[in-house]
Amino acid sequence: MPRAPLHRTLHAGWAAALVLALAAPLPAQTPLAAVVLDEQRLLTGSAYGRRVLGAFEAERAALIAEGQALADGLAAEERALIDRRRALPPDEFRALADDFDARVEAVRASQIGRERALMQKLDDAQRAFFAAATPVLAELAREFGASVILSPQAVLLTVAPEAQGGSAVGAADITAAAIARLNAVLGDGSGG
Repeated sequence: MPRAPLHRTLHAGWAAALVLALAAPLPAQTPLAAVVLDEQRLLTGSAYGRRVLGAFEAERAALIAEGQALADGLAAEERALIDRRRALPPDEFRALADDFDARVEAVRASQIGRERALMQKLDDAQRAFFAAATPVLAELAREFGASVILSPQAVLLTVAPEAQGGSAVGAADITAAAIARLNAVLGDGSGG
């Protein structure tokens, strides 16, 4: 008798176990309620998060503009050096070219360092945002009767009565309420 591929057997076994687990009566205990929170939407939708992201984008745009101006200046200097090449003795040209290459590498290293520092600043600001949001989110979760907050990507399966309407994840999603509460409690996070 031919055997089913292993992945089909495992999938069928997992599905059967899930059906049996959902059909079994639950023990008499307090249910572990969970709500869903989209962290990215919380960050981009709240006044505090928008301020953090706006400051980052402004600094990033300034860094890009400065980098472009430096690149344009170096390109013009390179063209001028190339134009002088025929008029210079080889040793003198080589010295000027080496000096130019060293400056290009220094500018490149400086820009990379500034980009890394800017990304670290964004990471720090996001950590501060979520640290400030944590007590507000914990209070909101308690108001919803939840003891766990999950990201939408972490939700594998939800079992909810159809009477809730919409998707079960949508019914458990507190992101909009969290954005409204953060805006009311923290504002833009500037402390002003």
